[in-house]
Amino acid sequence: ENKTINRMDVTKNNFEEVRPLIFSAIESCEFVSIDTELTGLCVKDDIHVMDSVQERYEKYKGGAEKYATPQLGLSCWIWSEIDQIYIVKTFNFYLFPQSFSYLQPKFLCSASTLQFLASHNFDFNKFIYQGIPFINVKDATQIEAQHERYYERLLREASETPSDSTYSDITVTEPRDIKFLENVSQQLEQFSQSSTQPNAPKELIINTPNAYFKRITYQKLRRNYHQLSAQSSSPKTLTITFSFPQDKLALTHTNIAAKKRELEEAIGFSYVMWFLSKSKKPIIGHNLLFDLVHVFTKFFAFPAPDTVSLFKKELTQTFNTIYDTSYLYERAKGLKDLCLSAALGDLFKASEQHYQKSGGQLYKHADLFDRYKNVATDKEQTTEKETERGGFAHEAGYDAFMTGAVFLFFLDQLHPNHAKNTKFDLSNEVLTQHQNILYLMRSDLSFDLQKDEEIDRSNMFAVQINPEKGRATTQDLN
Repeated sequence: ENKTINRMDVTKNNFEEVRPLIFSAIESCEFVSIDTELTGLCVKDDIHVMDSVQERYEKYKGGAEKYATPQLGLSCWIWSEIDQIYIVKTFNFYLFPQSFSYLQPKFLCSASTLQFLASHNFDFNKFIYQGIPFINVKDATQIEAQHERYYERLLREASETPSDSTYSDITVTEPRDIKFLENVSQQLEQFSQSSTQPNAPKELIINTPNAYFKRITYQKLRRNYHQLSAQSSSPKTLTITFSFPQDKLALTHTNIAAKKRELEEAIGFSYVMWFLSKSKKPIIGHNLLFDLVHVFTKFFAFPAPDTVSLFKKELTQTFNTIYDTSYLYERAKGLKDLCLSAALGDLFKASEQHYQKSGGQLYKHADLFDRYKNVATDKEQTTEKETERGGFAHEAGYDAFMTGAVFLFFLDQLHPNHAKNTKFDLSNEVLTQHQNILYLMRSDLSFDLQKDEEIDRSNMFAVQINPEKGRATTQDLN
């Protein structure tokens, strides 16, 4: 049994076992790097270089509300005073939206995106059969409130005797209702008397076509059959069993505990994201806006706010310290000189080559979390053994790890006078001036979470070259 795989690949089969390790890693780390894999990007139009921030947000929001997040990676970067190095613990989560209560999730898939995932050995069976369920805060709170009202009613009914019932008795007068109640009484009497007979049935199912019939059946039980207990097994049936008052109350508590466990299992992975939010640890990502819109929509509020200004406000209340390595590469002084490409894999290779030459290293993988140790960044360079382990780019856990490694590399370059074998100061102004600003790909704008940024394009034109006609056309952007 491979313990590394069992700890790092997290599904609903091992989630409860690994969850304490996840919480402990988040609690003790300096920062968390994240990445998501998706079943599609934008639902409507492709992103355009001249999108306003609001237009771009609406496209990302539309994608996050329609497409699934089948995989999410978390890398926790823990400073070790003993080893004087960062210790990395990476988790690769498979997620699948589960039907629960009134929730009936649906999602779209882009054929090209699924082909991309398949080309990188994504395990679709694990996604569907073993994906961890989740529910966003809004829905979880609403379902929990509904359940609490239901639990209160069950406990009240289990504790009641005919004399202390909070229900006012109904006088049955309609011939149809009288006939129904007579039939119920006959069934209850026969079932009650059968208790002394050998091989007596353990339960009786009574059909109750609507809530009114169900209530007068409960009333009959309270009045005449204290030794019988009823559970609403479906909207139109009651299950009757033998139960004395103390047994009935104990059974009710057992049933409530089981229902609470079901809700906790349905909330599932959301507990991790809620814990991460409460921890206030810095969140690091590469081209992070896509990831954050999906994370916010899936685990915190569905649908996301309509306006970008409200989204920014709610996002920074959820994660108050965010760094985008794509934005750092574009804007932080000197970082573009480190690598010609802004692609995550290329930046990671540049960082690895830098420390191979210098003979130093800023991190190491924790014991039993070392699946990504010495794994090639390109699929073409990946060995057969590594391919079997799935240890290459575009696995969410691996991309999350690479993102954190690139972030440390950038920190090292931005702080040339930083003492070796010491922890980086994340409150340094060289870094904080780039805090909470996200890269907006194919745009002359950035996505600043602290303010609204737009550019006056009243005197700008878009020039489009048509090579077939051999001429250029212009478009007024006003």
